[in-house]
Amino acid sequence: MIFKKNNTQDDGKTRRIDPQDGEGWHAATRKISDADDSDKTQLLEDTEVTTGQGESSAPSSNDQNKTTLYRGEGASEEGASEQELPVGWLIVIDGPGKGASFQLGYGHNAIGRDADQRISIDLGDTSISRQRHAAVTYDGKNRKFYISHGEGDNLVYLNEAPVLEPKSLSAYDKFTIGQTTLLLLPLCNDSFDWE
Repeated sequence: MIFKKNNTQDDGKTRRIDPQDGEGWHAATRKISDADDSDKTQLLEDTEVTTGQGESSAPSSNDQNKTTLYRGEGASEEGASEQELPVGWLIVIDGPGKGASFQLGYGHNAIGRDADQRISIDLGDTSISRQRHAAVTYDGKNRKFYISHGEGDNLVYLNEAPVLEPKSLSAYDKFTIGQTTLLLLPLCNDSFDWE
């Protein structure tokens, strides 16, 4: 895997890098500052570093630029944590961000525009509440999906009917929040569940 240092100005933000090697995990870098304020990154997995000249070398503590690789929170050598395992996806089929997809996990999946929401839909539709506009819940014990209205004033519509109390969701059901219509694409059901 080859990572190149970007020569553009660093704004101090964390960047997520998706390697094209098909292994299904993400790499990321983080900035580490020391007393002389030079940018460094730290290698967390045993990975070969390839320099721009085509040479390979193991990183040393003296290197000015290193790459940090780590697996997402909760992941382990045995696999992803239960919260990270996908149980299905929400696909934007109409409205801003058409074609975007969001992974659903076990339990309560709060939907809103803020980044702290489990399903953060910030694609230009400002009629979606920032916090808990709606929620999709996956009940792993009974292998069923549910949609519920959140805490905002704007309504949620399931197959064109307002959601005023929790409703069961089936495969390919469509619901609308703000100007955005989402479709449920389940992975887990009566035939399969990670448990």
